[in-house]
Amino acid sequence: MLRSVKNTLIFWTCRALLALGGRLPAGAARWLGSMLGRTAWRCARRARKLAESHAAVAAAHARGFDARAAVHGAFVEAGRCLAEIALLLAGRLDVLEATAMDDASRASLGDALAEGRGVVYVTAHLGHWELMAAGLTARGFPITTIARESYDPRFTTLYERLRAPRRVESIYRGAPGSAAKMLRALRSGSVLGMLLDQSIDVPSVEVPVFGRPASTPRGAAEIALRTGAEVVAGFVHRGPDGRHHIVVRRLPIDRERRDLAAVVAATAAMTRAIEEAIAEHPDQYFGWLHDRWRPTTSGPARAAEAQAADHSTGVSA
Repeated sequence: MLRSVKNTLIFWTCRALLALGGRLPAGAARWLGSMLGRTAWRCARRARKLAESHAAVAAAHARGFDARAAVHGAFVEAGRCLAEIALLLAGRLDVLEATAMDDASRASLGDALAEGRGVVYVTAHLGHWELMAAGLTARGFPITTIARESYDPRFTTLYERLRAPRRVESIYRGAPGSAAKMLRALRSGSVLGMLLDQSIDVPSVEVPVFGRPASTPRGAAEIALRTGAEVVAGFVHRGPDGRHHIVVRRLPIDRERRDLAAVVAATAAMTRAIEEAIAEHPDQYFGWLHDRWRPTTSGPARAAEAQAADHSTGVSA
């Protein structure tokens, strides 16, 4: 009962903030969002310290940024992105027009799609990834995202309201028939977007993440190896001009084998691309709050599981 009341309060508080933000001029909404982010950074001391401890691991390995400054920036950027979600929900297309994509990135994704086997698009909780998906569909790229249903169905409905008008399709991981839907999306020539920067309870392998082994979902690599889909890494960041810059590059994947070693190698290559993007824009990475190195229930694939997976006709997602 208490949890239900708490969830309801959280939902309606978010709805009220989104409604307010959607009525403000874009600049004022972003300012309000940044203030909310700063306030959260000051008040959520436990979450802030946890995020800083995670960022410190990455900073020690990457040797290019300050962990505390990165976390502060991420909180502020999260607030700005929330404000822009409010604007999008209010139908403000000026936010969508604030996305940019250079010619090289457009060519990378276009050439990958032209191969005719679909594209696995690996990304992370970096920058405004929801706006990135909308920006890609606005440029004519068909996008299907692999999502996780919210703990509160009302938030899931809210996400659908955000994505559907921008022709961003969603497949919910773990839902009946989700693996078949992923395959159909690729066969139809779609771009299959997958967030790959969290340790979650799905079939996983261990690969290095900022110098430490971390349980990482193996589904993206398995799908690419089994279907022959091209693989790209795509990210978005807010530039000094205030625009959201979408950057995409193709990832070479060794397709000579499809066993566990090949899955691990492909997952490691995807993870390296994510590491590089995070290290370049650590103050826009929202994943600092997540313990990337936590053990998961599924854990690394055991040898018996791997052997079975190699001979299976299914796809892990």
